[in-house]
Amino acid sequence: DHLIKILNNCMSASELLRDEVYCQVVKQTTHNPSNESTARGWQLLTCLLACFPPSADLSMHLANYIAANLGSLQPHVARFSEHCLHRVFRICELGTRKEMPTAPEIAGMMRCMKTNVRVFIVSTRKYLNVPVESWTTAGELARMLAT
Repeated sequence: DHLIKILNNCMSASELLRDEVYCQVVKQTTHNPSNESTARGWQLLTCLLACFPPSADLSMHLANYIAANLGSLQPHVARFSEHCLHRVFRICELGTRKEMPTAPEIAGMMRCMKTNVRVFIVSTRKYLNVPVESWTTAGELARMLAT
């Protein structure tokens, strides 16, 4: 799968190459006459923003580009831009992921949806399904379970 190859290569790539990938996706999603190509570009951007941050020099420009698309007349663009806007700041805060996203996580990202994580609770001897985002940390998951 091309998405897996892109994510895998970019997660171990230099910041300069990562920024180039972000710029190419912005180019693909700007005034693209193909709705399908535009949608796939926004899906890719969502996945990139779940794996590694843009550089400090690019992050605000990328956030501004994403914000400019919030009012898009194309419903999928408006939905993905809203999702991406939250992600760009979060990934800059967290930094590059240590592991590739799982297949269910990627499937959720492609639909702007959370992924359910099955957690076994020792005290009750029961499983809980907890919806998480791609940037949910173990500490945040523990706090969710505590409430």
